[in-house]
Amino acid sequence: IKHNVVVETIFPDEESTLLFNPPDPRPLCNEERDAIMLMCSFIPQQSTPDNDVSLALVHGFTNCLPSLPPPVLTNSGIVRGNEARLPHYGMETFVTSNIVRRVVYKNAIEYHDVIAGCRALTMTDVVEALKNRVFEEKEVVTLIKWWVKYCRVEPDISLSHGILVKGSIIF
Repeated sequence: IKHNVVVETIFPDEESTLLFNPPDPRPLCNEERDAIMLMCSFIPQQSTPDNDVSLALVHGFTNCLPSLPPPVLTNSGIVRGNEARLPHYGMETFVTSNIVRRVVYKNAIEYHDVIAGCRALTMTDVVEALKNRVFEEKEVVTLIKWWVKYCRVEPDISLSHGILVKGSIIF
């Protein structure tokens, strides 16, 4: 299990790195360690040079219960894979439930991506989360800094998202 995951960044400054990869100094608890070990047991180790063999085994696991996504450990507890959200560009700072901790995700990437079918956070998730929160001044400042940096790295973000974010902020 990787305890300290070093996140490679393409961001030129420390502030951007912290906004897009929020620090999570909390060590793994026993339940998270156990969950990682269990999730990794569903990930076949590549034994042949052909990656398709491993993918076929992974898809075999997922086809056993096609209508029921496997469980995933999130910050809110255990949820089905389709309900869990993966960290994405620091959006996990603003969405408070059903988020897979970055360190847990990095230790079982294949499980989350392929077997459980978790999806990364989106702006829609952020807007919905913002509607249900009252922010402190410091949180609003963090959100504005993050938004400016996010718009630079995600050029496809639409003006309508900006209007929705602005309209969702209550402080």
